[in-house]
Order: sequence, then C-alpha cells, then structure tokens
Amino acid sequence: MTWPNRRLLDLFGIDIPIVQAPMANSTGIEVALGVAEAGGLGALPCAVLGPEEIAAGIAEFRAKTKAPLNTNFFCHTPEPDDPDRDRAWLDHLRPYFDDAGVNLVQCGSRAYSTNTLESGWIPSPLPGIYTGDGMLADYREW
Repeated sequence: MTWPNRRLLDLFGIDIPIVQAPMANSTGIEVALGVAEAGGLGALPCAVLGPEEIAAGIAEFRAKTKAPLNTNFFCHTPEPDDPDRDRAWLDHLRPYFDDAGVNLVQCGSRAYSTNTLESGWIPSPLPGIYTGDGMLADYREW
C-alpha cells in the first residue's frame, strides 16, 4: 500500500512518512542514519552538541548517505524555577504512580518545560522514574 498523500514525503524528500524525534542526550548520528536508510527523515539532536560535534555529525552523515537530515535545536525560553508548582504536579500524579507500584523519584532536566505545560500533556519538570529490577522487568514485558 502506498501512502495516500505525498505532501510530507515530497517536502522532505523521503520515501516513508517517518520523522525521527531527535531526543537530545538519547540519540546520535547512528539513529539518524538508520532512519534515513529506512526512508524516513533522520535527525541530529544539535541542542546538546557543540559546533565541532555538529559539524562532525553532519560530515559523518553526509559521508554515508545523500538522504536529507534534520538538525534540531531548542528555541524556547525555559520557565523560571517554581518548586511549589513542581511539587503540586508531583502530588497530583502520586496516586497514579502509587497505583502502579512505582517509587517516584524526581530527577533530570527541564529541557522541555515550556511546551509540556502549554500543551497540557505532562508536568514540568517531567519526573524521572527509577525502579527496582522487578518493576523494570514488568515494564519490558508490557
């Protein structure tokens, strides 16, 4: 079956309607190459890279494929710290974590603070969840 609308495909010069989320601090050029080789739009998470790392990543990508590449940067202004607001979000979510048997531990960064609050999807800062091996096994099975 072919994709019914080629607008996105033609705009980005890709074969399949897959646009990789750059996921700063989680992915690199290897994932971008994999997505591009599969026909989607690969992405390099430039927001956490220095100029030399960006240049090296693009050069490596170009040496291995002629596919298009998304270079992604953060362009928003982080919200000021508000521990009371953050605590209120965590208190609001605590019953859900308790129901799932998850021991909630707050950690991580506030990289996506403004868009998460404005979208109404998830709290800010997004709580990191670390669990024992038993919970991790259940998650992987799920």
